[in-house]
Amino acid sequence: MFSLAQILEWSAGRLVNGEDWKEDARTFHVSKLAPLRGSSRTDLSFFFSKDYQEEIPLAQPGVLITGEAFVGPLKESRLPIWSRSAIIACQDPYLVMARLSAKFAGLGEFDERGSLARGIHPTAVVHPSARIASSASIGPNCVIERGASIGENSSLVAGVFLGAGSSVGEDSILFPNVTVYHQCRIGSRVRLHSGVVVGSDGFGYAPERVNGKTISHQKIHHLGGVVIGNDVEIGASTAIDRGTLEDTVIEDLVKIDNLVQVAHNSLIRKGAILCGMSGVAGGSVVGRFAYLGGRAIVINKAEVGDESMLAADCVVTKDVPAGAQVAGSPHRPLRDYLKIQARLGRLVDQAREKKGDAT
Repeated sequence: MFSLAQILEWSAGRLVNGEDWKEDARTFHVSKLAPLRGSSRTDLSFFFSKDYQEEIPLAQPGVLITGEAFVGPLKESRLPIWSRSAIIACQDPYLVMARLSAKFAGLGEFDERGSLARGIHPTAVVHPSARIASSASIGPNCVIERGASIGENSSLVAGVFLGAGSSVGEDSILFPNVTVYHQCRIGSRVRLHSGVVVGSDGFGYAPERVNGKTISHQKIHHLGGVVIGNDVEIGASTAIDRGTLEDTVIEDLVKIDNLVQVAHNSLIRKGAILCGMSGVAGGSVVGRFAYLGGRAIVINKAEVGDESMLAADCVVTKDVPAGAQVAGSPHRPLRDYLKIQARLGRLVDQAREKKGDAT
């Protein structure tokens, strides 16, 4: 449990209803985060959007964190929550929710790192030359190959494969059935969710032709690796292919959703976001803090500029300038795409009207 005093410190917020809420911030505690609807005295809830204003009359959390803009309306509403809950105002309640979620994640009955706090499970297979920090956790049925290394406080939960010469930094967690091929480097504070594959071969074949006709496909063995920076999170069943001769690189702070494909020799720069089912083809570059919407595709060797945004289902066929917003297939400026869609809609309506006149 955490005290209200701790919540105030971590949120950098202020108690706005102290005159009506009389309890001691040092002795009042909450035990979990909860949605507004159905919340109770031991819960901490958030109110950061008008989309949830209908739930406020039904909310009874012990602590409510909200934005400064909502303080006045809450006070004027005369709802019971004003006197029954400790109301904290802060600059960005959504960001505070994200930060506090890390604090509360350790309060649950079940630890995401599994039941093994430290050490190597007896069913794990560890090569004698592997280097494993004393504070690391190696769960059931993991395989650690020759020359691999695992840093302090990192956890391989269960069924994880770490290939020869690969490394995991400090405070990282690899969830069940993650596969890391040989000669891949994973940084610190990295989270790889179940089914992630790091370092599989890229999709590369040279056609063999006789008399101008293709008779077979000669595999190109990929000799590069994969380098993943610090504070990266990669969602379930995502594949990061190794480079052909150089490494595929995922820089610090990158966040990748489930079911994403990052092909050989790609470079995903710092802080980029790749949403579910998006794909980055070989040799492409995704810029710093760029955003790829769901099922967005970047073709071979195209470059997506820093802080640009790709709409869902967008297909990038050439370089995208920094800061641009694009949509469609092939991609075009978002404003142009929306105009085209509007005109198509009008054409459809006109066609329906003419058809109606004819009948």
